[in-house]
Amino acid sequence: MADQLPIISGTRAVNATATASTSLLGRGLVAILNQKTEIAVAIADQEKRYRQARDVYNRITSDGNQDCTGNCWTDEELAELSDAFETFQRLANTGYGKAYFPLSQFYRGGQSIPGNNVLAQRYVYFAFNWCFDNQLQNDSEIWNDLGTLYRLGDVVETDYTLALYWYQQAADAGDATGMFNVSGIYEFGIGVEEDYEEALDWQFAAAKAGHIAAQYGLGCQYEHGGELLGQDYELAFYWYLQAADGGHKSAVCRVAESSSTRSGARLHLDWFVEQTVTWYRNAAEKGHAVAQTNLGWMYEIGNGVEQDDEQAAFWYRKAAEQGDAEAQCSLGALYEDGRGVEQNAEKAIFWYSKAAEQGEVYAQCNLARMFELGRGVDQNDELSVLWYIKAAQQGHEGAQEYLRKHGINWKNA
Repeated sequence: MADQLPIISGTRAVNATATASTSLLGRGLVAILNQKTEIAVAIADQEKRYRQARDVYNRITSDGNQDCTGNCWTDEELAELSDAFETFQRLANTGYGKAYFPLSQFYRGGQSIPGNNVLAQRYVYFAFNWCFDNQLQNDSEIWNDLGTLYRLGDVVETDYTLALYWYQQAADAGDATGMFNVSGIYEFGIGVEEDYEEALDWQFAAAKAGHIAAQYGLGCQYEHGGELLGQDYELAFYWYLQAADGGHKSAVCRVAESSSTRSGARLHLDWFVEQTVTWYRNAAEKGHAVAQTNLGWMYEIGNGVEQDDEQAAFWYRKAAEQGDAEAQCSLGALYEDGRGVEQNAEKAIFWYSKAAEQGEVYAQCNLARMFELGRGVDQNDELSVLWYIKAAQQGHEGAQEYLRKHGINWKNA
C-alpha cells in the first residue's frame, strides 16, 4: 500500500513536517508524509506481532509438526498457542499474508484449536497463493512454507521435488528450519531415495544453526548410539543442553534426568555438573518449574554448589507454587524435618497433599505415614491405608510391604 503513494523528494518536502504551513500544497504534503509514517508504523507493528506469535508457534509445535500426541502440551503451552492463534486470525483478517500458513495449520486440528476442514482449506489456499506470489522476496520463511504446502498437497498436487527445492532454497540461505526440513526429506525418503548420511549432515547443520528439534534429535542419537553415530554420553548431554536452553520441553526433561541423582536414567556426566547448575539457574530465574526443582535439589545435596537448605527451600517453593509435584513433595520434607525452614508439620501435610493428589508416589507414602502417626493431622488409619494403597498400586515396595504386614490386599483395592 505504501508503494502506491507518491514519492516526495527534495529537502523542502523532507522538511515540510511543521503543522503550521499556510499553503494548501504544504498542508497536503504534510498529510501525505504523516500518512506514510502511519502506514509504516502499522506495518512494523503487524510484523512485530506476527514474529512474536510465529516464534511461539514454531517453538511449541517444532515448526508446526507436532500434533499433540504422546507427550501433550502443558496448559501454559496451550494458552500460548491460543494467543498465537488469535494473533494470526486478527492479522489474516486484515490481509496480512504471512499469517495464512500457520492459521491453516491450526485449522487442520491437533494444535489446541478444534479442526475445521472448511477454514483449513480456505487458509491453505490463501497461504499458497500468497507464498507463490511472494516467492521472489528474500524471505526463507516463505520458502519453507511453500515447500511444506507442496509436500502436503492440500491445494496443489503433491510435488516432493518442488518441496525439496524450496526447502533447499531456505537451507542454502542459512535458515535452520530449511536445513532441518531437508534433513527430514532425506531421512524418510520423501520423494527421494533415503540417504541417512545426507540427512545427518543437514541435521548437524540445523543443530549448529540453533534448531532445537535438530539438537534434541542429535542428543537422542548420541545417547542410544546408532548406525552412523556411536554412543557418546558427553555429546548427548551437550546437545540436550543446547536444545533445553532453547526451550525444547523433552530436552529439558533429559537434562533434568541426567543431572539428578534421584533419576534412574542418569547419563553419568559428572564433569558437566557446573555447566548444568548454570543452565538450571538461568532457566529457574526465567520461571521454568523443572529447572527450579532441580536447582533446589542441587542445593539440597550440595551437587555443584555449596549445600544450602535455605536455597533449596527457596527454589522448591518457586516450583511448588507453579504446581510441580516433585518440588511440592521436597518442600514438604523440608518442613517436616525443619531444614532450611521452620519445622512445621501442618505445612508439610499441605505440600505432601498437593503432590500426592497429583500422583507423586513419595508424597503419597509420606502423607500415609503422617496420618498413621498423627503428625500435623489427627491420627487416621483409614486415610493412612488409603494413601499407602495408592503408592503401592504405583509399585512402591515400602508401601506394598506395609500393606502385606497388615493383611491388606492392595492389588484389588
